[in-house]
Formats: sequence, C-alpha cells, structure tokens
Amino acid sequence: DYLGHLQNLGDINHDGRDEIGLYTMHMSISNFRLYSVYGLRRGRWRDVVKPFELHFDVWSDKGMDFKPVRKLSRKRVYIYTNVWNPKTEWPDFTWVKVRLRK
Repeated sequence: DYLGHLQNLGDINHDGRDEIGLYTMHMSISNFRLYSVYGLRRGRWRDVVKPFELHFDVWSDKGMDFKPVRKLSRKRVYIYTNVWNPKTEWPDFTWVKVRLRK
C-alpha cells in the first residue's frame, strides 16, 4: 500500500539533534522488513543503531504514532523487535535494549 514510513524519533542519542527512523517497504515475500535509525553526524547520515527487523503490521496494531525506538540512556535505547521463541517456533515481539553506535 505504501513505500515506507519515515518518523522523527527526537534526540535519542543526546547529541542535540533529532534522529529519524525509516521503515522501507520493498518487494519481498516476508512480513518482516528492516527499520533503520539515522542521525546526522559531520554532514552525513549514519546508523545510530544496527538496523532491526520489524513486522509490517506494527502500525496497524499499535497506531501510526508508534515509535519502535525509545531513549534509555546516553549509550542505550530500547528497540521493539521480534525475538525468536523456540518453544512456539514463532517470533515474540518485545522491547530489547541495544547499544547506540558511535
């Protein structure tokens, strides 16, 4: 239906500038796509966290204002992603702590 979702995430890495989140839709048979978080540093857009998988229905379930990244500390954020559950053999969706990239 659409080609992606662009979000202003606010200043999640404490550098005084807002970061953006980008979820791109592309031709794929998977229901999971990569969500990337970018920050402008020295005139170039760089990954703030390692891109992570997100289910394409997340905004249908949680609303269009849902942001899958939350500020935690100067060095860490929470990301909302899928974690494989070996008991159910299906992913569970949960908040996971990750380190910010330098």
